[in-house]
Amino acid sequence: MIWALTVLAAVAPRGQDAPEQRGRLYEGFRAAHWPRVLQPTIGFPAIIRPGDVLTILIGANEPLAPDRCRASLKRHDLDIGLFTKRLARLNDGPGLWILEASVPRNAPCPLMYDVHLRLANHSLVQPRAVMIVPHFAEDATYIQITDTEINDADPGPSERLARAIRESNLIAPDAVLATGDLTYDGQPCQFDLLVERLKQLEVPVFTQIGNADHHGDESAYFQRVNAFRDYAVDVGPVHLTALDSGTNYKVSPGPYNIMQDNQGTGLSDDQIAWLEQDLKAANTASVRLAFMHFPAVSPFGNRASIHFNRDRFKTLCERHRVALVLAGHTHVDSVFDRKERLHLSGPPPPGGPYYVQTATTSSRERAPIFPYSYRVVRIKDGRVVQFTCRIDASGQPDAMRSTPVGRLDVHFDPPNDGRVGNITATVTNRLNESFEGARLIFRTPAGPQAGYDIEGGRLQCVVPDGPHHHIVVSTSIPAQAKAVVSLRQR
Repeated sequence: MIWALTVLAAVAPRGQDAPEQRGRLYEGFRAAHWPRVLQPTIGFPAIIRPGDVLTILIGANEPLAPDRCRASLKRHDLDIGLFTKRLARLNDGPGLWILEASVPRNAPCPLMYDVHLRLANHSLVQPRAVMIVPHFAEDATYIQITDTEINDADPGPSERLARAIRESNLIAPDAVLATGDLTYDGQPCQFDLLVERLKQLEVPVFTQIGNADHHGDESAYFQRVNAFRDYAVDVGPVHLTALDSGTNYKVSPGPYNIMQDNQGTGLSDDQIAWLEQDLKAANTASVRLAFMHFPAVSPFGNRASIHFNRDRFKTLCERHRVALVLAGHTHVDSVFDRKERLHLSGPPPPGGPYYVQTATTSSRERAPIFPYSYRVVRIKDGRVVQFTCRIDASGQPDAMRSTPVGRLDVHFDPPNDGRVGNITATVTNRLNESFEGARLIFRTPAGPQAGYDIEGGRLQCVVPDGPHHHIVVSTSIPAQAKAVVSLRQR
């Protein structure tokens, strides 16, 4: 049984009321694994404003009492205590509780925070599980990473993912969407390595499982990264729906055959029913995005797409005006329209849904004609305005290409290691697109200084960290140019 949850959560509300956040919790959890925080987690975080109510979903096999539950958000030396408003047991499944806690109105710093929860004799921590933002903007940017395939026997994918994370932190999107095959073959140690990498992200990451993650110990994904098979959440004006597209569909009995068993099992009837309910409930969202690992439309004659309920899924996406369906798996860039026509030249025309696959971000199995990449999705005035990279010199969007890793660099002089208070950051952008609202984090010595002077950027906040300070600065990065930001400690 999969517990279908409807939990009130303060995740990017539109207006004053918190939206409903829906999900299908992994059915393999047992009380032996509890107590644990099931949401927010590193792979299914919460995005909240100062003064909002944070809802924490807890699995516990013993009664919980409000006076023995304490929640806080921590980052370095910042410790933000939360005020418990309500603790209630859910009827959706055994041992499920929600804790509602209010965030102080003076909560500082638009950063990712760890959730610390004290339950009687238990201390629980979920790293990088909550993002505090000052407000929810109507315009948004997302980054898709995919097929990272972290491998404990090969450091290459992890190192390449680290590079993509550094660039994502610099761009500072509203969130990162990770569309499966996060590990090489789903071993618990690989998920541990993945979590250590994802902790380096300074923005929320919403993850989904892929077939390679299913091949090993899939429970390690649900226990370490994200407790939900399918889920949906509102982030400002955008409705995100994440779907588990399954493992490999076997064409014939016998062992898995990598040459013929490349389709995904797809979506069950229960998933389709859940998705229909979710999209109906999202009718006020300006933009709807779906993401999963296996594509619904494949560049290989659909021999690498989902098998079960493909047509029903496409019908729902068209009926409910889903703008993009982001996927991976194929290790190539491709864009198909709703009539399954492949776009090869020029920017895709307005409309949707578009079925978009992105080449691998860091896997050692890379298609030779596609670089390691991530995809930047831009939303403006209530619609998707860009999801392809401006590759050529004219600056026109390519029909399907994603953004290659390695064309966005930052150099600190002297090194940004916390030993000096005067630092200059030079950002080199070799892409044909600019990035507004980019972010740099300087590390300086702590001390009785009177503040900081900044040229080329704007101070967002200062985070104490023992003998150091982390100085968060926003800036703009023009296309095909350099941006220089200087910080001087007074």
